[in-house]
Amino acid sequence: MFKRLGISKLAYWPVVLVMAGALACGGGEEESEDAAQNQRGGRPGMGAMARTGASIPVEVKTVGRGNIAATLLTYTSLEAERHVDVVSRTQGLVKTILVEEGDRVTEGQPLAQLDTDALELTLREREVNMNSLESNYKRSQELVEQELLSSQEFEQTKFQYEAAATQYESAKLQLEYATVRSPFSGIITERLVEVGNLVNANDVVFRTADLDPLLARIYVPEKDIGQVRPGQSVRINVEGSDQTHTGRVSLISPIVDPESGTVKVTVEIRDRMGALRPGMFTTVNLVIAIQENVLQVEKKALVAEAEGSYAFLFQDGTAEKRLLVIGIAEGDYVEVLSGLSDGDSIITVGQEGLRNGAPVRIAGQIPPAAEGMGGGPASMGGPGADGGRGAMSGRSEGSDGGTGGRPAGMGGSAGEASQAPAARPVSAREGTGGRPGGMGGGRMMAMDLDQMKERMFQNPQIKEAFDKQVEEDPSFAEDEERQRAFLIQQMRQMRAQRGGGPPQ
Repeated sequence: MFKRLGISKLAYWPVVLVMAGALACGGGEEESEDAAQNQRGGRPGMGAMARTGASIPVEVKTVGRGNIAATLLTYTSLEAERHVDVVSRTQGLVKTILVEEGDRVTEGQPLAQLDTDALELTLREREVNMNSLESNYKRSQELVEQELLSSQEFEQTKFQYEAAATQYESAKLQLEYATVRSPFSGIITERLVEVGNLVNANDVVFRTADLDPLLARIYVPEKDIGQVRPGQSVRINVEGSDQTHTGRVSLISPIVDPESGTVKVTVEIRDRMGALRPGMFTTVNLVIAIQENVLQVEKKALVAEAEGSYAFLFQDGTAEKRLLVIGIAEGDYVEVLSGLSDGDSIITVGQEGLRNGAPVRIAGQIPPAAEGMGGGPASMGGPGADGGRGAMSGRSEGSDGGTGGRPAGMGGSAGEASQAPAARPVSAREGTGGRPGGMGGGRMMAMDLDQMKERMFQNPQIKEAFDKQVEEDPSFAEDEERQRAFLIQQMRQMRAQRGGGPPQ
């Protein structure tokens, strides 16, 4: 046969050895690296994962600038500027209630009406008595002028008249007190009586409050009181709301509490929208200074360690660990004094547990390695335009009719080729060594899980084994890493069964 092809035996064997060495270098690269990884104590396939970038999905944001306020943080409850108990100034049965809780009232507005029948009778009685004594007083005055009445008797008549007039005015005032009125403009916060209740003088009937403005009384440490001044801006946040309200310092106590070492500061809040209420628990941020146009990052991007705060930069598919110098913080952001620059891309989600130099990718994007291998036939082991790897990866029949995924005469003797089983239809995705698409485990790990399933499930046996595993172990369906490992294992078993070598 060698004479017929014009090749001597001595010339044939060097060609075979050269081609076999080329195939060993090309197809065994992943296996050799995996073997080295196994010697270091790692898992099979980890070397290929590191090379192809079994990257961790993360979220990334660009570092920017903004204003951050330096604040003193404290907590307190809101109070109304005026909050009083409205009392009844006379005795009587409640006849009518004119307002309810939550109603806005003005100064002097009637709130409730007491029964006035007894008070009206008392007023009329005292009026008659006053008029009678007034007539006596006037007659006594005429008699005194005529010197028919002594001065002593005249003075006694005068005093009796003045006493009756006073009693009349008192009865008139009691009748007026039977109408309970608001002492100032505000809101009814509580009603304490019902129609038909008997109230006595000084019984609490209503509670009212003036909610504009509201007050927050805070206690500032003695060492920080020098940074507080009247009119200073204050930011108020209440639990259960993301809205920030603004107030100002209205009063600063002139003394220091000797027990707590603090100074009472009264903050006034104007709430035009009516969102705040007395008794609300609030977070008070007393603004000391505002840092303008500073470099800032979100707090969630920071990783705290013993040495300080770190952040991970996204640098061309790898995570770069940076030590930061942190300044003041406000809300969700913190000032960065050094360690970052404008336009840096930092990892804000997925940075926990990362190592410096770890492969990462932006969540939802296909890794570059997978994009390069997910294209047309030339990249997947099919016939390439340049006749290179694509021509060698596809299954073809040799000139002597041998099959099996290797060109005739390249993997064994002519006798072996003649004993090979008859050729079967082979998918264009199958490549060297019986691996789907000519892709090794490491390259498969660089692909998205959905892409791996799409390629691997073209083999019904793998699809059946995968579905069986999901049915037997429900947690398997939620673990992407186990699914990847399972698919890689199935691929290698299929490769071994087709003569591509033992499972890796």
